[in-house]
Amino acid sequence: MIFARTDFASVDRRLHRCWTFNHFVVAMWSAKKQNPSHEPPERRPLNRTHNVCGMIPVDVKNTTEGDLQRLIAVPVMESDSIEYKAELSLDDNQPRRRFLAGVAAFANGSGGHVIYGVQAEDGQPTQLRSLANFDPDQTLLRIRDLVRTGIAPPILSYEMQPVKLTNDGYALVLRIRKTWAGAHMVTYNGDNRFYIRHGGGRRLMDVPEIRSAFVFPETIRDKVEQFRLERLERILAGQGPCDLRQRPALVVHLIPLRAFDPTFQPNLEAIRRMVTELPPIGARAWGIYYDLEGLFISDGYVPSNRNGYIYAFRNGTLEVLDMSILARAGDDIIPSQLFEEEILENFPKWLAAAVSMAVEPPVVLLISLLNVRGYRMALPPGFRATGERPINREHVHLPGTILETLTVNTESRETPHNVFDLLRPHFDVLWNACGFPRSIYFDDEGNPQY
Repeated sequence: MIFARTDFASVDRRLHRCWTFNHFVVAMWSAKKQNPSHEPPERRPLNRTHNVCGMIPVDVKNTTEGDLQRLIAVPVMESDSIEYKAELSLDDNQPRRRFLAGVAAFANGSGGHVIYGVQAEDGQPTQLRSLANFDPDQTLLRIRDLVRTGIAPPILSYEMQPVKLTNDGYALVLRIRKTWAGAHMVTYNGDNRFYIRHGGGRRLMDVPEIRSAFVFPETIRDKVEQFRLERLERILAGQGPCDLRQRPALVVHLIPLRAFDPTFQPNLEAIRRMVTELPPIGARAWGIYYDLEGLFISDGYVPSNRNGYIYAFRNGTLEVLDMSILARAGDDIIPSQLFEEEILENFPKWLAAAVSMAVEPPVVLLISLLNVRGYRMALPPGFRATGERPINREHVHLPGTILETLTVNTESRETPHNVFDLLRPHFDVLWNACGFPRSIYFDDEGNPQY
């Protein structure tokens, strides 16, 4: 099916549940089979660990009291990916150390959630209760300071969300993502130990685990770069959705570090559902196509008449290719302002696509330009430059950036996680390749000048 560019009503791009309707049907059928009399079953935990993201929204800011009540109703038992705490105490050294040990244990393990304000018995959540003396702003500030100063290296990939309860109290959801930066040690009050989740609790990491944790990031870095180079080789060899035929191309990769986790299964069907709002760059009409490695959105039926695509791989990676931008100026010229503006405009859409697939940070952003030897930057009329030169290599692989959040602000550089500060270093390096000190579309303070 081909979609023409049209204005569509805004839709919610966040995937709030990881369970599908089919899971629900199977669960209901199993319950009926085990209890054909339809009598209310005895309250007991399920015999398998539930996927926590089936109850907690992917965007933790959307968590409601109803989500927490469902954790109790199912019930979702404590495991290596979720823990319940009836209270949150940060007043004394010992409770602070235990809090930090819990955070570090999740980061050093597979990541997970700590739900404060849920009472549990033998690992089973039983009751939702308000946290005593809980001030959302002050508590979140204390936690940030504590995590920043009490764990080394600091943990960056975590989120906190106070959840307002019907009794005017609060619970707190703390989501900690798996670390990809070695292992985190609790340094608070001289503890200096490494913790990890195990059997629904936590334990000290042993020496082989610590050694392996510090070797692992180098392995991941190598895998990311290898994936990028292999994909670029296949693109240049004509083994992708587009046939380059020596034409220049922009290629953007968004590679989640979980792409190399064999248990990770992104929701590719989410891309199909948002196809109408995810056009390739410059496309007036586009369609969705499937192949062995995933699915892609493109503006043509066959490789020879395609100008670009957005490719969602089965490991959660997004690959964006475009040949239209570099073809617009002609004469071996990069249309510099258009190049930057197109990426700035489309980048939030690509991130939204990753979020819809249930991809979580950290994600590596990589930008490449293919077949660009001899290309120069287009300059505004009257702009004088010294040291300008053409690109002196066939392919340009810009350095990568690790994204710790998939939510960016597009309105102002004054806000955190804004798209300008995120992408400007990539633009600067490309201008460096053409003999310039930085992008001419940002001033000395880094403010955009488009």
